[in-house]
Amino acid sequence: MIMRNTMIQRMTAAGIAVCGLFLAASARADASRQEWRFDGGSNPAAPEVCEPPGVAATATITPGQFSSGWQSELAGLGTATGFWDLGRSGRIVVPVTAGTETGARTVRVRVTQWVDGAIFSVRAGVSVAGATFTSEVRTTVESGPLGGWEATESEWSLPDGQTGNVTVTGAPNGSLVDSVAVVAEAPGASVVLSIRRLGPDSDAVELSWPAAVAGYALEGTASLSEPDWQPVPGTPQVAGDRQFVNTTAGGTAKFFRLRKP
Repeated sequence: MIMRNTMIQRMTAAGIAVCGLFLAASARADASRQEWRFDGGSNPAAPEVCEPPGVAATATITPGQFSSGWQSELAGLGTATGFWDLGRSGRIVVPVTAGTETGARTVRVRVTQWVDGAIFSVRAGVSVAGATFTSEVRTTVESGPLGGWEATESEWSLPDGQTGNVTVTGAPNGSLVDSVAVVAEAPGASVVLSIRRLGPDSDAVELSWPAAVAGYALEGTASLSEPDWQPVPGTPQVAGDRQFVNTTAGGTAKFFRLRKP
């Protein structure tokens, strides 16, 4: 059995989180994955995740006005640790790396940032030099009374011959960025599994993926260290250009994937 390049999602009863970002990317010769979790305050910063090994890029952070720089943690901002206060219009710049193949690439950028109804109501912007924007999805990672951490995943088309840099630009009032992840791969090589909560106080969630994708099995497990992947009950339903299955958290952590037999 071969698991095609999918994004693995995690769900908890207390909130929805996304982890294991692009875990299967390293299995492809034409794909690379870099993830900066900013566990320390180094600048430039090496990625905590680098696949394939030896193709690591570094992130350069340029704090803007009123930035307080790298922060280990702050009261009231949930469980997140290790993030950059970019200040007004500060920047994080990372190069797009490639696997062993060359040519046109699809670039996916995931930025996790703090969003609230006050200072941080405007999200940081993302751009990829030389690339064309194609889509964007937002997912709540952790929510609380003062706001929450939100992951914005954007997809870009990078033509053959372009190298490109990813730039995350802080909002005019400032931005708090917890992580940045970048995947580059051959176009059409992956299927992204999305997750959203069906109500603020509900354990029910919707798992969805493109309606045009056929032949994939939706599976779940309670652990990635000792995974026991089992089919998620329910027949996928189609609405517009998406197909989806609804399920519940059930009070425990769960991870999900799409598998191509």
